[in-house]
Amino acid sequence: MKINPKYLDMLKNAKLDTTKGIVFGFLISFKHIKGLQDFILDDEEGKRAIFPYEEFQKYSINLCSLNVNTGENELIEPLFDTGIYEDQDYVTFMKYLQERNIGNQGHINSPVGFNIYSTDDLQALRKTMHMIENCDLTKLADVVSEYYQTTNYASKLCNFLGSQNVVSAYNLYQ
Repeated sequence: MKINPKYLDMLKNAKLDTTKGIVFGFLISFKHIKGLQDFILDDEEGKRAIFPYEEFQKYSINLCSLNVNTGENELIEPLFDTGIYEDQDYVTFMKYLQERNIGNQGHINSPVGFNIYSTDDLQALRKTMHMIENCDLTKLADVVSEYYQTTNYASKLCNFLGSQNVVSAYNLYQ
């Protein structure tokens, strides 16, 4: 995984040590894992296991905000680059599919008899976007719509999106 550039910018702007900031982000991000809490809590001698209290507070003030629902500190920016731009692309792509009459059973005029969506669709879209340079989501939605409208033995969306077939269809689509 890649460290989020926005998180690194926050460290730089606050003039905090990058290595310690990454360790801090890791500890906060995974604080609910059993045993990891011991690294951010005071040990028996009243010292922080990794950070002295004052230093911990400095990182916390600059990098965290309070979640009012849980009462816990959370990182303002996630430590890892989650590819959120692709997640937004996924939402946009699914909207485009809906506009082209693609539902749970494929195209409305040619249903396939099973749910085409799965939890692997986002990963498959990411893969497709990496395989197709400058991928146009509108065109990709048209390709998927045509696939479900014309194919007799269609597969799940993630299988089509994650395949070389979608790249070929995309390149041939006019």
